[in-house]
Amino acid sequence: MTMQLYSRGRLVVLAERKARPSPSSVRDWLISSDGGTILAPVLVHRDDSTCLDLVVFGRSRPATVLVHCHILDATARDQLAEARVVLDGGTGDEPFHTMRGVVKLEGRLDALTVRVLVYSMDGRPRTGILDGLNRARLEGVLCDVRLAVEGAELAAHRVALAARCPALHPLLTGTSAEQVIPLENFSRDAAEAFLEFLYTDQVTDWRGAELELLRLAHQYKVGELTDACTLRLWDSDAREALGLLRAAGLSDVLGSVLRRRLTAIVAANMRAIADTREWGLFETAYPTLASAMEAPSLKTPAGASRRLSLVVQGHVLSRPGLRSALQHARLAGAHCDVVLVAAHGEELPAHRLVLAIRSPVLEALLAEADSVELPAFPRRAVDKFLEFLYTDKVRDWTGCEVDLLQLSDEYQVPELRAHGELRLMRCDARAVLRVFGEAGLRRAEVFPRRLGRRLARIIFDNLEDLKDTEEWAAFEKGNNVLADSILGLARTDRGDASHVVLF
Repeated sequence: MTMQLYSRGRLVVLAERKARPSPSSVRDWLISSDGGTILAPVLVHRDDSTCLDLVVFGRSRPATVLVHCHILDATARDQLAEARVVLDGGTGDEPFHTMRGVVKLEGRLDALTVRVLVYSMDGRPRTGILDGLNRARLEGVLCDVRLAVEGAELAAHRVALAARCPALHPLLTGTSAEQVIPLENFSRDAAEAFLEFLYTDQVTDWRGAELELLRLAHQYKVGELTDACTLRLWDSDAREALGLLRAAGLSDVLGSVLRRRLTAIVAANMRAIADTREWGLFETAYPTLASAMEAPSLKTPAGASRRLSLVVQGHVLSRPGLRSALQHARLAGAHCDVVLVAAHGEELPAHRLVLAIRSPVLEALLAEADSVELPAFPRRAVDKFLEFLYTDKVRDWTGCEVDLLQLSDEYQVPELRAHGELRLMRCDARAVLRVFGEAGLRRAEVFPRRLGRRLARIIFDNLEDLKDTEEWAAFEKGNNVLADSILGLARTDRGDASHVVLF
């Protein structure tokens, strides 16, 4: 499967899992890179066949996406079946929507491998901190610095550039901070791709500017971009490798690892390029290098290509991006220009830019103010709220689930609610019991009715293990109507959680 088949789409999920048919309640959730699609592939046995179901988490409100599912033999890696389905929009108020029998195989099979690729297929605005920041840059929203290149000025945000480029930091801070930063001896295409990478950690259209981007990465100390360019150029053909070596000359812009790789590619294909004009120009300009390439001993050892490629890929995946850079800046108080005031007057510094692009409510409140008061929420909950706005995730929800769901509603951050509800679905019965207890009178506001009933079902299904615990005693004391409803349901031996009185 290649991306060319989905030229209109953007790959947002790529996952492969070894799996065995299991009850449909056992789910391995996959979350797209933009947070807009949450789904789980489930293998089940039905009669004398093996089926792949897709469970879609409805409240994630996905855009139109194409899901391409493959089932392979886990040992031989042979493809046994595949299928494509289109998901269009959300699933209403239902927490989950199950598509049964997306793939069906004859026989009750075990030890399979499931591969899932999800492509976002329409032009709706993407969610998440990176896409929001990049969209603000392209639209000129809250931009406060410009890069000058080839007579044009490209708008950007001081905090984003300072967080990503250590070499630019001195020019962007202090009383003499620059408003316009010249990029001399670079093309506009390269400058635009450079900004795109700083904001999104990727380049969608390289436009042949890889070498210029390597120079920009070297000059402004953006190691992640160096790795991305190296990976991009790693599998160049012989003519491309020769052109890159000639353009780079004796400078260190390529780096030693990539230079050795490109040199080995040229040497291994010397017969094919020895009579070309490109080789003649290179040999004239760099006779010593050309002579070394023609030596029979210069070749890539067997297997070295794959090992080096994996090393480069490992660097790319391990490098921090704009999310972590901005989060680090927030925690350090660098370039912060607004504060959120939690309960007891505790202040948490933040960046107006980030808050404005993530929450329309915060954008409006900060239009003419430098602070927003959240007196109903403790400091930890507000800090976790900011963590999500900056990084699209929360590392530890414990004790903050109810507050974060309420914050997501009050400040219109639907991605946070989607992640929060999915988190609750994964909780064990004791944790659900605790969350219900903490919600108290806010339960009707925080839990949509169908979600509340599903959580009540988790409690009901585990009632025998819960009734004698301290958690149940505390829950029963503070939520007597709900507790009596669950106990009454158990006494009548009715398994339908829809009869639980939630609110």
